[in-house]
Amino acid sequence: METCKDTRVEVGSEFDVSEWRQFIDSAPGSTSAHLIEWRDLIAEVFGYEPVYRVARRDGRICGALPAYVVRSALLGPHIISVPFLNSGGICATDDEARLALTNDALALARLYRARHFELRCAYPPPDGVSAREHKVRIVLDLPETADQLWGSLRSEIRNRTRRAQKAGLRVEFASSDLDGFYRVFAENMRELGVPAHPPRFFAAVLRSFGAAAGINCTGSELVVVKDGSHVIGGAILLKFRDTVEAPWISCSRAHFEQCPNNILYWELMRRACEEGYRIFDFGRSSPNTGPAVFKMRWGARAEQIYWHYVLPNGGLLPAEANSSNPRFRLASALWKRAPRALTGVLGPRLIAHLPG
Repeated sequence: METCKDTRVEVGSEFDVSEWRQFIDSAPGSTSAHLIEWRDLIAEVFGYEPVYRVARRDGRICGALPAYVVRSALLGPHIISVPFLNSGGICATDDEARLALTNDALALARLYRARHFELRCAYPPPDGVSAREHKVRIVLDLPETADQLWGSLRSEIRNRTRRAQKAGLRVEFASSDLDGFYRVFAENMRELGVPAHPPRFFAAVLRSFGAAAGINCTGSELVVVKDGSHVIGGAILLKFRDTVEAPWISCSRAHFEQCPNNILYWELMRRACEEGYRIFDFGRSSPNTGPAVFKMRWGARAEQIYWHYVLPNGGLLPAEANSSNPRFRLASALWKRAPRALTGVLGPRLIAHLPG
């Protein structure tokens, strides 16, 4: 990142949607999480208060920080950039703008009496800011053609994909069967011991971003795997710049012998190649886990994710809301055993207090 000699950077909350879009479309390091569509979407679905900030130099935006105040009954008040997404944090053109927004994050945390301000970033934290490195982003560089991609895959990957094809599984793009996808997704989340997102969140994602016409066009898409007329898996994609991301993907465990994951990932990557995208993003994973190993077998690489924590009162990092925390490990075990009718009703409400 370049350093600018003019350090007069002003930070505020006033901006036009068009200038935010223009900045994010061209700024280095921007991700789909920085898109302005998330501001109202997440606020309306989960009830969080958006606090979007911009840094300006000579009146022009030189940095942006999307964030939300989360008043959680389980984790206490805190601020996140950006909840439920794999990225976020400060997007800036130079070090001075980034520093100004970091200082602003501290001021916001104090203003809202937040326990911490979490920024999900692709870069290491600056001096004085703590971070967790418990997640990686797994990405695959796509070749120019699907044939080249197929030839680069391991034989085991190709064999499992062929098995799914021979079993009669088929992948449907631009699907409208969100209910079918959600049934699979919610069941898998329950088996993992985690509450599922509300279905209206996914409906809002598909509605807010719409279809992408190709590379460098922003959009979203629902893709499903079918066994006959029955949906047994699927993914919700985000498309931004040269990248296709699969942040929400799930296949029915009852059909794993038919290898639905393999045919789904293959078709997603094949289509991405055909549309001219250069990167396929599998989403975030914990290193050295089963899902991470499966993704890496496609020839992908792992990129470190840094979750920065601005702590207004100093002290330790917040407790993790996952299996490494005994309290949440017990809650997860109980969730797996709870009746489906109960988890189906409570899950979408509870997850607003656990913005993973």
